[in-house]
Amino acid sequence: MISPALHADARETEILLNELLELARSELAFPCCCLRAMQSWQVNKFQVDGATFSFPLRGTFRYREQDKWVCVPPGEMLVFPNARSIDIECTPDPDSGEFLALTVLMAEEQLEAARLLLRVLPPGNARERRR
Repeated sequence: MISPALHADARETEILLNELLELARSELAFPCCCLRAMQSWQVNKFQVDGATFSFPLRGTFRYREQDKWVCVPPGEMLVFPNARSIDIECTPDPDSGEFLALTVLMAEEQLEAARLLLRVLPPGNARERRR
């Protein structure tokens, strides 16, 4: 699991989440899956087809793999590096009554490009380089 909060201050994270919420609620077509629910639901043995990342914008996402439940709140990103079968549970935000998450399945070409980028990034994070 990746936490954007480790790489940005809370204000930057909140701005990003709000912009993604606007995108997810828009009528625009975009190359990802938008999951939206107004009540809790669970799917057992959900098949993740390949490398995937998902992040909740409202509500809480949980997954179970090998009898261990892991919670992914808004502001954190869940990354599955390869295909697998998992149990998932989505719970709406208690204030808004809505669960909303974006999920992207990565193509092999995108994964290879990411691997190449990781090899050439300088040490340290982007915030440190901006100072």
